[in-house]
Amino acid sequence: MDTDSGPVVACTMCAPLANFSYEGDSLSIGNGYSIDRITDTERDRLATWGASSDETTHAIHSTRYMTADMTSDEWEAVRHPHPGWVKRAVTTALHLHKTGCLTVPWVIEFAEDGRPTFMMGTPVIDVWRSAIDYSFTADDIEPFARLWRECSPGFADDRLSLSLYRFAKGCETAAADSLIDLMIAAEALFLKESGFELNYRMALRMAFFLEDTPRERMTVFETAKNAYNLRSKMVHGQVGAGRKRSPRGAVTTIKAFEHLMRRALRRASTHVQNESWPPEWEDFIFSDGHFGATPVPEKR
Repeated sequence: MDTDSGPVVACTMCAPLANFSYEGDSLSIGNGYSIDRITDTERDRLATWGASSDETTHAIHSTRYMTADMTSDEWEAVRHPHPGWVKRAVTTALHLHKTGCLTVPWVIEFAEDGRPTFMMGTPVIDVWRSAIDYSFTADDIEPFARLWRECSPGFADDRLSLSLYRFAKGCETAAADSLIDLMIAAEALFLKESGFELNYRMALRMAFFLEDTPRERMTVFETAKNAYNLRSKMVHGQVGAGRKRSPRGAVTTIKAFEHLMRRALRRASTHVQNESWPPEWEDFIFSDGHFGATPVPEKR
């Protein structure tokens, strides 16, 4: 296709999804993004750059169109959203949708003639685990589409970027290591200050943010506080590899905390589109967990 500005070049991003299984051939996500089965041509191109794996069947795709005589500013304009951002947004959405370990070691963009126009990642295929840990089925299509519609605007919000990034990273690692990333995500989401009793503040805010009844809030509070204390023991060498074994129930605590963070980030990603973040937590808690409520008056 040609325009007044010259021939149009279609550049297609291909980000292979390691540890991901899907029986379908194509899944439209929105915003021009999709998850499609890797073609033989793509696999040959990926193999040229050391980015192919027989166990990897699907990839994230998006296409942008450029002309040869674009100015540098025009070229940068069509590069947004950046291929790296597309990969991060889609994988974050998949992690928020359900539990499972998937990762994208490579992001490569190819022009129509096969030339790479963008590359990021590592050619070390050994880091791709052969086991398929993230299974996407036909039953996931509508819930995932709904999540994307509701949450994806929040993925571009700078106030949530660190928390979303660390949460996704935590979902891609072994349970013991994942807690460190999950707790960084929680601190970025619920703590904007330093000081004492951070575990208490984080757990209390998460409890009121997620639940409405005292019993449910207490359950969240205890899970979050136990996870915070377990993370502290891990980073100070009190438990884990090379020292003592992880305490009984550690994996259960980590998985329960991952579930809480999944819920919290889904709600926050939807909420930041209409409200400021973070909220004034004391006002939020004393208004019984309602946004936009009248602030509690100062004591005279």
